[in-house]
Amino acid sequence: MGNVGGDPASMSGGALTIHQAAAKFKAARQALVSSAHGAADAAGADDLAAAARRLAAALGTVLEDSATQIDLASRLAASASEDLRRAGGH
Repeated sequence: MGNVGGDPASMSGGALTIHQAAAKFKAARQALVSSAHGAADAAGADDLAAAARRLAAALGTVLEDSATQIDLASRLAASASEDLRRAGGH
């Protein structure tokens, strides 16, 4: 009987690729938040600085939440790969 549900080796590789994407989202978040705070500090006007800080916080949250979801997807793929490997005796 062949693999049912997919090739575990391909799924493991895919899980690693997805995990790396999550790491890139985390790095992008750090860079974006740092840049936005720098812009806020240079804004000069309090209302503009506050708006830049709110934007940084909102975008930071979006990227952090996205990174978490992407990382969870990688863990699910890795787990499914292991389940298929064990079920197939590989």
